[in-house]
Amino acid sequence: MKFVITEEEKKQILKLYEVEGNPLTFSKVIEIPNKIKDSIYDDIKEWLAINFKSTTLQIQLDDKTKGLIILEGRIPYFYGKDNYENKDGYLDYKTTISIKDNKFKVEITDFEHFPDARKRLNLVGTKKLNNFGLITDNPKFETKEMNIFGLDQKVWEDIKIKIADFCNKFFQNIQNDIINKKKDSFDFKP
Repeated sequence: MKFVITEEEKKQILKLYEVEGNPLTFSKVIEIPNKIKDSIYDDIKEWLAINFKSTTLQIQLDDKTKGLIILEGRIPYFYGKDNYENKDGYLDYKTTISIKDNKFKVEITDFEHFPDARKRLNLVGTKKLNNFGLITDNPKFETKEMNIFGLDQKVWEDIKIKIADFCNKFFQNIQNDIINKKKDSFDFKP
């Protein structure tokens, strides 16, 4: 049996957890001297194929002529403390890679937190499953829902730290591997 959150359930959950601010976004321009756009594009496509074997990554747009790749991905999120398992789940995100001669830009944004559907079924009636929705640049987690003892604030901050770590790792690996034409696979995971 497969447990998923439907698009309608996603929309209902997001309405409860609307947080002020702009979507949390990380970007980096990577310079590659003396390399044409098509060659950089091919290297990036190969890097994506090698390094994202076991993650949920879907290509939404793939246009070599425009030098544009748009991906949607998912990474797991675990707060890592007892009594917080209702916060565990996953983060959906969008990555845009814009490619030009001698450089490319990677932007990772639109992180949305959703609880693990299996835990949702196990915890119904016992604990509230928290969904943090769109992760924004707002330092405070303030919603229509009650935030008892600041626990949601701690998780909000932890999510942002783990997103920053994920993005920095992504930028470092793609930069090192594309510039050095490294072919080793490490099966990219957060």
